[in-house]
Amino acid sequence: MKVRNLAGIVLVLFVIGGFIFAETETTEQTEKAEQSQVKQQDLSTRSVTARGVRMDRNQMMRERMKKQVEVHQAALKELEDIKKIAEEEGATKTVAALQKLIDEKDAKFKEDLQKIEKARREREKKLKEKVEAQAQKKASEAENKTEEAVEDETEKTVENKVEEE
Repeated sequence: MKVRNLAGIVLVLFVIGGFIFAETETTEQTEKAEQSQVKQQDLSTRSVTARGVRMDRNQMMRERMKKQVEVHQAALKELEDIKKIAEEEGATKTVAALQKLIDEKDAKFKEDLQKIEKARREREKKLKEKVEAQAQKKASEAENKTEEAVEDETEKTVENKVEEE
C-alpha cells in the first residue's frame, strides 16, 4: 500500500513538473512572439505623439498581461484537477503538497504582476515628466523668442525715429 501511494505521489509530481515546464515554455514563446510582432510592426502606422505611443504600449501590455493570467489560471486549474483526483484516492500528503504548490505558484504570480504594474507606472510617470519638461522648455523658448522679437521691433522703431529726426 505504501509503495503504491509513493508511486502515485511520484507520478503526480512528474505531472506537476511537466505542467510547470509547459507553462514556462508557453510564456516564453508568447513573449518571443510578441517581441517579433513589435519588431515587424510598421513604425509609420504607430502614433507619432507621445500620448499615442504610450496608449499603444499600454494596450500591448494589457493584452500580454491578459494572456499571462489566462495561462496561469489554466495551469492552476490543471493542478486543482489533479488535487481533486488525489483527494478521491485519499492521498492526503499529495493533496497537501499540491495545495502548497498551488498557493506558492499563485503567490509568486501575483507578486510578479505587482512588480510589472509598479514598473509600468514608473515608466508612465517618467514619460509624463519628460513630456511636461519638453513642453515647458518649448514654452520658455517661445517666450524668449517673443521677448527678443519685441526688443528687436523696439530697437527698429527707435532707430527709425532717430533717423527721421
